[in-house]
Amino acid sequence: MKKFTIKFTVLFLLLAACSPTFCEKVKVYIEPGEVWNKRAPQIAVWVHNEQSGYEKTLYVTKSASEKGWKFSPKNGRPDSLPVWYAASRTDPSKTDRTRFDAVSGATPKKGLTAECDFELKAGRTYIFYAEVNQSFDYNESFTKKNSGVNGQPSCVYSGTLTVPQEKDKVSEIKLQLCGTGSLDGTDGDINKSDLPKLTTAGKIVKNIYISFDK
Repeated sequence: MKKFTIKFTVLFLLLAACSPTFCEKVKVYIEPGEVWNKRAPQIAVWVHNEQSGYEKTLYVTKSASEKGWKFSPKNGRPDSLPVWYAASRTDPSKTDRTRFDAVSGATPKKGLTAECDFELKAGRTYIFYAEVNQSFDYNESFTKKNSGVNGQPSCVYSGTLTVPQEKDKVSEIKLQLCGTGSLDGTDGDINKSDLPKLTTAGKIVKNIYISFDK
C-alpha cells in the first residue's frame, strides 16, 4: 500500500510539473474613476491559486509596501489595504524596501498599467484580487468619529480564471467589486455588509482588467 501511495504521489507531481504554461506575463490595467485624483489612492493587486492560496503580488503602491506614510503610527496603516496585508503576510509596521521593489510604484495620476512575470498553468483556477483605498474619504456612514483617518473602507475587487488548455480561449478578465476591507485593519476578511454604505469609495476606479500575454 505504501509503495502504491508513493508511486501515485510521484506520478501526480510529474503531471503537475508538466502542465502546459498558459502565459508568462500578466498585465494589470486600472481605469481611473471620477474621484481618482481627489487623493492618491493606495492600490494592491495580487493572485491566489484556488488550491494553495496566495501566490504573488502583481502591483502595490510604495507607501503601502514600504510604510511610506507621513505621520503614521508605529503600527503603520493596516487599515489602508487590510486584505492585501493579510493575504501577503506583510507587516504594515515594518519597512521593507526589497520584497516588493520589482512590482511597486507611486500612484499614477491617470490610472494604472503594470506588467508582471507570472506563469499560469493550464487546468488550474486562479483568483485575481485588487484592493483600493483613499484616506480621509468620509461620508455619512463613515465619519471622522467612527473611522479614523480611513473614512470609507478599502474596496476589494476580484475575478476568477480557470486556465484553459487552449491558449487562444482567454485574453483578459474583468474584476468586479466583491466587498470591503476591515475599517480598522484588524483582520483580512472581505466584508459585503458595508457595500451599500459606500459612496465616493466606489468611484475611485472605473474598471479593472487583467490580461494575459500568450
